[in-house]
Amino acid sequence: MVVDMLNSPKGGVIQHDIKFNGVGEGALVSLPKHSYWFDFWLFVMFDIAFFLVMYFIVP
Repeated sequence: MVVDMLNSPKGGVIQHDIKFNGVGEGALVSLPKHSYWFDFWLFVMFDIAFFLVMYFIVP
């Protein structure tokens, strides 16, 4: 990002020049490389354990 305040034609107006260097232009949307089944079952087990702790241990 280039900020040019001294040489601007309107006297002190900030001019931004943004360059991406080709990153993100025309990039394809990539699908996740792993399955989320492990995350799902981990959440289910945590949910059951949390329910049991709240139901039996906390009065």
